[in-house]
Amino acid sequence: MEHEIALALPSSAHDALHQWLNHLPHTQYERSTRLLNVYLDTPHHDLKHLKAGLRLRFDTERSCWIQTLKTAGALIDGVHVRQEWESILQHALPKSDIIPTLECDAFPEEARIILEPMIDALRPAFHTDFTRTIYQYIHADNAFELAFDEGLIHSTHQMNGVSTPIHELEIEYKTGNMDIMRQLALDAQTQLNAAPQTMSKAARGYALFD
Repeated sequence: MEHEIALALPSSAHDALHQWLNHLPHTQYERSTRLLNVYLDTPHHDLKHLKAGLRLRFDTERSCWIQTLKTAGALIDGVHVRQEWESILQHALPKSDIIPTLECDAFPEEARIILEPMIDALRPAFHTDFTRTIYQYIHADNAFELAFDEGLIHSTHQMNGVSTPIHELEIEYKTGNMDIMRQLALDAQTQLNAAPQTMSKAARGYALFD
């Protein structure tokens, strides 16, 4: 289960965000990577209708493909709560320009129940391409990941297709007191003029079709 707060940032907040993160107590820089993502669905968008998202992600820094299935979940007290199943693809080539085959057997049964009826009809639906800068907040029993994403959601492989920008901060709960995570998000809204991001990247990708 994933617990996350997403915040939309002004495009001008890049430098202020990094300054805020670097001076935030108990927070340490971990890594930066470019993430290339392909979202899959059927031609009739059956996954969208189920309020689920299926993603193949290439992590350039780790040189590996990761498959992820997420449900829509719910927004509870400002925190997105949703089911998430994720695994590294074992048979994919470590190349970003070759979209691998989904390894459905690696998902647990409850995820396979969703995917198996449509597995032969899945096709690339849209793409996201962004740089992620990751910081870790660790203090006492509390651990949260803060990830700054900056890039594009686009409808085709070509960057001149229909697109929408990504400028957002995701704060993901690992362990501890969720109220502290909420306080971090409130501080970001005050310091960076951020606002709650109510639409996921997948939802914004599907919106390109409209």
